[in-house]
Amino acid sequence: MKQTVKKMGIATGVLLMASGMAPVLDTNSSVLGHFSASKVEASSVTKYKTKDNLNMRTGASTKYKRITTIPKGKQVTYVSKKGSWYKVKFGSKTGYVSSTYLTKVKPVVKKATPAKTTTKTTTKYKTTDNLNMRTGASTKYKRITTIPKGKDVQYLSKSGTWYKVKFGSKTGYVSSTYIKKYSVKTTTATAKKATVTTPKPTVKAPATPTSTATSKTYQTTGNLNMRKGASTKYAVVKVLPKNAKVTYVSKSGSWYKVQYGSKVGWVASSYLKAVSTPKPVAKPAPKPVVKPTPKPVVKPTPKPVEVKPTAPVTPTTPAPPVKTETETEKVKEYQTTGALNMRSGGSTSYGVVTVLPIGATVTYLGKASTGWYKVSYNGKQGYVSPYYLKLVQSGVDTASTYNISLNAMADKQFALHGQTDAYRNKAAYVEKSAIKKSGTKGVIQKTTSVLASDSNFSHVYGTLYKNTNVSILNETKTHYQVYYQTWRNATKADILPMLDPNRFVKGTPEYFQFLDLSKSAEVSASELNKVLIGKGILSGKGQAFIDAGKTHHVNEIYLVSHALLETGQGNSVLATGVTVSSVNGKKVTPKRVYNMFGIGAYDSSALKSGSEFAYQQGWFTPEQAIIGGAKFIGDKYVNHVTYKQNTLYKMRWNPERPGTHQYATDIGWAVKQVYSISNLYKALDDYTLSFDVPNYK
Repeated sequence: MKQTVKKMGIATGVLLMASGMAPVLDTNSSVLGHFSASKVEASSVTKYKTKDNLNMRTGASTKYKRITTIPKGKQVTYVSKKGSWYKVKFGSKTGYVSSTYLTKVKPVVKKATPAKTTTKTTTKYKTTDNLNMRTGASTKYKRITTIPKGKDVQYLSKSGTWYKVKFGSKTGYVSSTYIKKYSVKTTTATAKKATVTTPKPTVKAPATPTSTATSKTYQTTGNLNMRKGASTKYAVVKVLPKNAKVTYVSKSGSWYKVQYGSKVGWVASSYLKAVSTPKPVAKPAPKPVVKPTPKPVVKPTPKPVEVKPTAPVTPTTPAPPVKTETETEKVKEYQTTGALNMRSGGSTSYGVVTVLPIGATVTYLGKASTGWYKVSYNGKQGYVSPYYLKLVQSGVDTASTYNISLNAMADKQFALHGQTDAYRNKAAYVEKSAIKKSGTKGVIQKTTSVLASDSNFSHVYGTLYKNTNVSILNETKTHYQVYYQTWRNATKADILPMLDPNRFVKGTPEYFQFLDLSKSAEVSASELNKVLIGKGILSGKGQAFIDAGKTHHVNEIYLVSHALLETGQGNSVLATGVTVSSVNGKKVTPKRVYNMFGIGAYDSSALKSGSEFAYQQGWFTPEQAIIGGAKFIGDKYVNHVTYKQNTLYKMRWNPERPGTHQYATDIGWAVKQVYSISNLYKALDDYTLSFDVPNYK
């Protein structure tokens, strides 16, 4: 959930697929309840087939426990629907599954009699909400237009969970989550079958009477890639200029094989318009439907008006749907945390337009000078206080599947003595026989365990080694209560909730531990500089962080968060510059160096070791330190050739190889890192989110 939705949100839960498919907020476009009573349908039982290995859960969200995993290609029986989840029966088990990964099994149609009438079922597609049409099958692509709620669109093809559709004169991609599929049945007399004509033999090639093929000429509506095959995955043969005329050769799905000059290749038919011939033989439609002329772009019905944020730029600029490089408007959604008044202006002195229910999703339109947000909800626009809204996160979600159960993973982490500060104020005990006491002091006589109670069977907080001095606080019959350090061994019960991905809800700061740190936030330098205002030497360095992220494939928001933490908000000595004249005791040409991530800065000699490391790396400008530091972080963790720890969760737990290359021992480390990242995203208006959530067997 580019999710260029800039914050376009995934309000629904993420399904963790065993196959590693991207969990998406999209629900399956199959719609129940549209099968009218028919003579040809004998059964009311609705069957679906799984498109991949699919988790069945006890409730309609990924936060519920998994009952079982239904294998790919298995049929399930539909019971009921709750949001984008279906309650289904599989074997003896009944539970909830995400409809995204189901396809409807068509019932066997039995004709009662060879009747004289024929029923034709046409599948239609309709938007279930105001819906962005984009130039590609992801939110990272530019928005072409916003299709109002309840509008029919023409289905062309499918790419993952996205549909390529046509709306009016525009063609683009939409998320299938917000598309409803329904059937329209048309009954005609079978006798009319005889009236079906052959495929339009009216257009003939005048110069070649022996040819049976029709020569068709098309014109490009914008600069258009000609490719080696009928998909964007194929290489570009040539870029056809706008208004170039091409000759049609053949068709594959929504792609046309065409000839342009001496070149032959494939182009997307969406960006072609037919060139009128001198003899316009009677045709069923006048053809302007295909031409992306400005006039029929958006019909001036009441509903589309509320979708446009009032800025006249979008509706009056019907740019070619190839690539709209200048378009930057993105969708940002929030969810109400309680019943909330929507007012006609940006303060409580204005009248109430409507009351938004708790959990309502609103679309952000702008910000008033008072700080209130202008939003739209169910066709209405108004202002609300941002204090009662939470960001709906979206992005491209993937699921990394691991061949280990959550329980076995917890056992491994427990054996590694994961640390917690949850017991910092709890009493700690040591056997009396292990301490030589002298007043309130003592010396450990043999290496011994530190216990949670005065029982040798209690949880072990840690170990004290021989000859360690301790302070004695109290005593029981068999044990001394001693002062012990803050960080102590966690119990398995402590570890499990920190390890369980299903415990973390999308839309909360904690969910950012699954942020894919190898994916760019696709944020602009001007946007990034907003959060760097007043941050010392980091102020205005947005472009450096963007360059660092793109060069070394590390999320730029994470880099900013890391740098702010390590440099004390851009004000540390290492960050502002240190002159180095010797490295490892050897004289070097004196130069000023910078270190934005504290790399190589060891606690015992942080300034010396950190600055010398920077000198060795050639970080002689702040920008070099940012970009070079990103390489170090990317190589060591995010893009490591072996470990590929591209999330904070993976850095902490390393589920691929538990027990190796784990960044920290604190069981809460991943969660504790996310709040600054979450806050940075909240401060931005335009960005992308991509998550990688683990799935245990």
